[in-house]
Amino acid sequence: MSTEIQFFLLSLIIQYPLTFLILLAWSFIIKGAALLRAFERKERGWFIALLLINAVGILEVYYLYTMKVAKIKEAIRVEKSEKLIKLQLELGEESRQIVAGIGKAYRPDELIGKEIIIVANLAPRALMGVESHGMLLAAGGAENPVLLTPEKKIESGAKVK
Repeated sequence: MSTEIQFFLLSLIIQYPLTFLILLAWSFIIKGAALLRAFERKERGWFIALLLINAVGILEVYYLYTMKVAKIKEAIRVEKSEKLIKLQLELGEESRQIVAGIGKAYRPDELIGKEIIIVANLAPRALMGVESHGMLLAAGGAENPVLLTPEKKIESGAKVK
């Protein structure tokens, strides 16, 4: 393993130990059968190779999505849709439009001024003819979503770590 990769893994473990452990545990649950088989058969080389492959996969997922804080500047319902709301967002210096299926749980007027968390680096998609440049994060079911918001006021565009 190269020195750069070793340094990167070590810095990740030191900076985000809980996150690293959670992702490692997730990896073992999802891909653990092959690892367990290699361990039981005392195939040391195969076990180490699978362990490294899992660690790289964890890092890819962890750094694949960029989440940011966004402030809702404008919200309007998408025509001919009960669920879709078009949101104009402020992400620091940048403005962005996203479309979200939260219309049954939220009225557009109650969303204005709210800070939300979005996935900012997704490819644009059209929903009912309206282009969306990101996705907001919400918990709960499709009928009753709850928006994920920062606990305290924070500047829009701040990266979620």
